[in-house]
Amino acid sequence: MSAIAPRISACVVSFLACAVMMGGQTPPYVVVLTDYLQSAPLTDAAIHPAAYPAIEFTVNQPGAPAVVWPRGGSRQVRVRFQNPMGAHSATLTVSSGTYTTALGSNNLGVSASPTVLNFPAGGEAESTLTITGLPNYVAKGSLTIPFTLIGATGLSGSLGQTVYLTEASPIGIQNPVWTNVLDDACAWALGQTGQMNCRVTTTFGLFNGYFEYDAAVYHYVVQLPPTSALVFNQKYRLKAFFYDRQSSFPVKVDCQDVSQLLSYCLAGPWHRIECT
Repeated sequence: MSAIAPRISACVVSFLACAVMMGGQTPPYVVVLTDYLQSAPLTDAAIHPAAYPAIEFTVNQPGAPAVVWPRGGSRQVRVRFQNPMGAHSATLTVSSGTYTTALGSNNLGVSASPTVLNFPAGGEAESTLTITGLPNYVAKGSLTIPFTLIGATGLSGSLGQTVYLTEASPIGIQNPVWTNVLDDACAWALGQTGQMNCRVTTTFGLFNGYFEYDAAVYHYVVQLPPTSALVFNQKYRLKAFFYDRQSSFPVKVDCQDVSQLLSYCLAGPWHRIECT
């Protein structure tokens, strides 16, 4: 995918099997919302300075293209289904999932509450899924959760989402988080734990083969009028960097360009010190 192309939400309901039809022509249930709780706000080079909607998927509009969670622990997902028929109850079944990274696949535990959904006629009902067993290290991966919902009709499918696992909750200049930056930072720090290890591997990744040095001009750092005699004022053309990177690699930079970009890569995902 292009680094700057508008991203359609990765929160996909993929039909791994045909919808279970009761009585031949009965329409299946429909997933109308998935909300990955406590994910960090997201943006990218395609939409900045705007941010993506907090809810990853609704039937009316695509939402955030990914989820950002601190590594380890248990996480939750709200799932809402629409009923195409009269009032009735249906049973939701989930038991496991997978989280797949460049290091391999991790088996997850998944439970639902409630498991019995009481649908009004033509209405909606939802359940909260609890996920356990996510890796306790930095990663970017694909989360997949198979499910079945059986009642007066049925549905068999899978929830899917891109998930970044970070060392800490993003703050400061990485709030909202740029997914373009996390694509690189999580690849460089893949499998790492601890602030120092993440900083070291990210710094090495950034400096090895990523740039072509050109001291003639600041390519992405823009000098602004100082706020005082002792305080410099700058902004970084991060969107322009990702546009240029798409068409030219390695990207031409000078020392300030590199150091400022490194601060973006280190801010939030790897440590809790706010960079400005």
